[in-house]
Amino acid sequence: MSFVERPRPRAHEYVAEQLRRQIMLGLVRPGESFPPERELARILAVSRSTVQQALAALQRDGLVVRRTGRNGGTIVTGSSADVAESEATRATLRPLLDVASQALDFRLEIEPVAAGLAARNATAHDLGAIQNEAIAVIDAEDDAVFMEHDSAFHQAIAEASGNRFFADALRQVRAVLDEVLVALPGSPSWHARSYGQHAAVIAAIVVRDEQRAREAMREHVEPTDISARALLATMRRDASPT
Repeated sequence: MSFVERPRPRAHEYVAEQLRRQIMLGLVRPGESFPPERELARILAVSRSTVQQALAALQRDGLVVRRTGRNGGTIVTGSSADVAESEATRATLRPLLDVASQALDFRLEIEPVAAGLAARNATAHDLGAIQNEAIAVIDAEDDAVFMEHDSAFHQAIAEASGNRFFADALRQVRAVLDEVLVALPGSPSWHARSYGQHAAVIAAIVVRDEQRAREAMREHVEPTDISARALLATMRRDASPT
């Protein structure tokens, strides 16, 4: 199986997409502000200059204004979010704040281990299932289909570990996280990053390199982990009493 190499967006483009998605979902509404640049950099695990470039892009799009001084900050000015949809999204995510954080902790540890075991134990049938789901991810015509096959790709690797407990655990974790993951950006650039990372995981499994498979899976899940935690942090700010 081969994957077409696609240009990788720069860090600030990912950050801009993350923040733009929060605005479009109405998680940060007109008149509300994002956290200070330094805090955003910490939450998103990027440099402050990366955050500044991302916010500048949002300002050019007319989504935010950036004010300096004592009462300054980055204030949302525009959004295409439907009010009812926005409230539904908030209502769905609020009860998941604590359990989703725990699920992310667990996933970040379990998926690399499962990938390493898959490199050791995967059968030809397992490899075929993993590769088929990776191809289906590339061929997905919309976000819903992308998510369906991306989830199946990860589940196929857990099944290939040869340990039913990994497969069962990942199934439970995804049941918790799916509502969070669907709220993350689903742009072509985000998808393109997944394609290449999937290919790296598969390549390591095919050559039976356990350590490389672990590292490739960790590299794959970490950006999503950071983005999901940033989303949860936004929800916590929204839920905090003023």
